[in-house]
Amino acid sequence: MTVHTASTIETLGYRSTAIYARSSGGAGGNGGDGGSLVGNGGATLGSGPGGTVLVENLGALSTAGSYAHGIYALSSGGGGGEGGSGGANSSGDGGPVNVDNRAPVTTAGLASYAIFAQSIGGGGGSAGDAGGLAAIGGSASAGGNGGHIVLTNQGTLQTGGFDASAILAQSIGGGGGEGGGSGGLIIIGGSGSSSGNGGRVELTNTGSIATAGALSDAIFGQSVGGGGGRARNSGGMIAFGGSGGGGGHGGPVEVTNYGSLATTGFYACAISAESIGGGGGRGGGLVTAGAEMSLAIGGNAAEGADGGTVWVTSGVASLSTAGDLSSGIYAHSIGGGGG
Repeated sequence: MTVHTASTIETLGYRSTAIYARSSGGAGGNGGDGGSLVGNGGATLGSGPGGTVLVENLGALSTAGSYAHGIYALSSGGGGGEGGSGGANSSGDGGPVNVDNRAPVTTAGLASYAIFAQSIGGGGGSAGDAGGLAAIGGSASAGGNGGHIVLTNQGTLQTGGFDASAILAQSIGGGGGEGGGSGGLIIIGGSGSSSGNGGRVELTNTGSIATAGALSDAIFGQSVGGGGGRARNSGGMIAFGGSGGGGGHGGPVEVTNYGSLATTGFYACAISAESIGGGGGRGGGLVTAGAEMSLAIGGNAAEGADGGTVWVTSGVASLSTAGDLSSGIYAHSIGGGGG
C-alpha cells in the first residue's frame, strides 16, 4: 500500500485520522477435531503476512478529536487459526512500514499521535484438545515477527492531548499460541509455540516537536518480542506435559534527532527508545488417574528472550522537559522473564 499526498487535511471528529494506511494479512483457517482410539486432529491453514505500507506526506495535517492521529500507518500479520485436535500453523509477519513526513502536523485530542507507525506480527494459533485411548495434543503455531519500521520527519509536530506522543513507532512480535491439552490413557500434551521477534525500528527527526499532555513523549521508538505460548494440561494414566514456548527477541532500535524537542506533561520524555524481549511461556501441568501404576512427567517452561540493541544520537538542538518523571533521553533494553 502506498499513500502520497500534498493536500491540506483537517478533521474535527472522534477517531478521525487525517491519513490512515493499513495492510492486514488474512487469518489462518481452523483445523478439524479428531477422536478415536488414537486421537490426532487436523492442522490449521497458515496465515498471510501484512503488506508493505509506504506513506509520504507533503501537506499540513490537523485533527481535533480524540484518537485522531495525523498519520496512522500499520502493517499486521494474520493470526494463526485454532487447530482441531492437531497443530496450528504459523502466523503471518507484520510487513515493513515506511513513513516520510515533510509538513506540519497538529493534533489536539486524547491519544492522538502526530505520527503513529506500527508493524505487528500475528498471534500464534492455539492447538485444540485431543481425546482417545492414546491422545496427542496438538502443538501451537509460532507468532509472526514484527516488521522493519523506517520513519523520517522534517515537519513541525505539535500534540495537545493526554497520552499523545508526537512520534510513536513500534514493531511488535506476535505472541505464541497455546498448546493443546489431552485426555485418555496414554497422553502427550501439545507444546506452546515460540513467539515472534520485534523488528528493527529506525527514527530520524530534523523537525521541531512539542507535546503538552502527560504520557506524551516527543519521540517514542520501541521493538517488543512476543510472549511465549503456554502448554496446557494433560490427564491420563500415563501423561507427559507439553513444554512452554520461548519469548520473541526485541529488535534493534535506532533514534537520530537533530530537531528541538519540548514536553510539558509528566511521564513525557523528549526521546524514549526501548527494546524488550518477550517472556517465556509456562509448561503444562498434569492430572493423572489414581492407580499405583500411573506416571506423570511435567512439561518444561521456556526461557525469556533478549532485548535488542538501542542507539540514540541527538545533535546540538535543545531537548527540554517540564514535568515530573520526564527524562530528556530514556534508552532501555531489557530481556523477558522465563515462564
